[in-house]
Amino acid sequence: MVTASNGQEAVEAFQVSRYDAVVMDCQMPIMDGLQATLLIRALENGSRRTPIIGYTCLCNRDECLAAGMDAHVQKTASLDPVKSELLRWAPLGT
Repeated sequence: MVTASNGQEAVEAFQVSRYDAVVMDCQMPIMDGLQATLLIRALENGSRRTPIIGYTCLCNRDECLAAGMDAHVQKTASLDPVKSELLRWAPLGT
């Protein structure tokens, strides 16, 4: 697992490695998750699409999907919804 403190770090990490999935917060310093997702999609340039799951309390589902995210999970006290989306988009063993 790799973590990024802001959207710019997330994009830079994506340029170095590919990931099974990305959990992206929408509100981050320097570059928000929506902009980071747009840049990651541009970097993919039609190649393998990495599942990006928006995990946010500020953005709605439509905003996340419009930026290129594959799913939207509203922040709650439980991480179970995030786990469910990760298993949906990047199942173990595939």
